[in-house]
Amino acid sequence: MARYGMPPEMRQIEYELRDRYGGCLTLADVGRELGIKRHRSISDWLSELTPLEINGRKKWRAADVARKIYESRV
Repeated sequence: MARYGMPPEMRQIEYELRDRYGGCLTLADVGRELGIKRHRSISDWLSELTPLEINGRKKWRAADVARKIYESRV
């Protein structure tokens, strides 16, 4: 979904994530945002999203995580 087609609430979530964590979030960042501590639970929640591999570490785009948070709230 293009940015101009995003609902304002989803855009706001993305901007807040970008302010806190930059463009990409690690597993720990996503867990901190969701309030989940178990890595397995966080991995299950992120299973539908495609991670980026940066220096051998998995990271998820802030826009994808924002979309998933928005869809889980609605």
